[in-house]
Amino acid sequence: VSGPTKTQYEIGDELDLTGLVVTAHYSDGSEAAVEDYEVSGFDSSTAGEKTITVTYQDKTTTFTVNVKEAAPVVTLESITVSGPNKTEYEIGEELDLTGLVVIAHYSDGSYQEVTDYEVSGFDSAAAGEKTVTVTYQGETVSFKITVKEDTASSEQPGESGKPDDNQSS
Repeated sequence: VSGPTKTQYEIGDELDLTGLVVTAHYSDGSEAAVEDYEVSGFDSSTAGEKTITVTYQDKTTTFTVNVKEAAPVVTLESITVSGPNKTEYEIGEELDLTGLVVIAHYSDGSYQEVTDYEVSGFDSAAAGEKTVTVTYQGETVSFKITVKEDTASSEQPGESGKPDDNQSS
């Protein structure tokens, strides 16, 4: 035999004989590829090296394949946030996410920073404590910000914006 193309399997896979060529060698020195052979010994219910037997008429030969555990499916379990730097706003200010870090935590224990998250719940139209929600692939986490009344007027007391009347020429 030569081949087959596929020799690595996962538990539960079916045998793929693509690329398998079975050649019969005869006593007169001739040889020919044959197709009416039988294959036995493949079992993908458990992991390990499997010996596959190829039988043609009363002759047999073998080849091996490897069956391995399927890679576990890794899923997103949660997200966490740190930051942002700015958590206090005045009425009418825009949201500033500088310093916000969103970390995705996965079922295999791994984690990574993600940037393609969505932010909702920010509203600086009125004073008060606001909850800002971060969503990433269906997982959410929130943080609080505070919107304060504007305590400074646009003009400082005693300033009119006009030139000083007491200036000398």
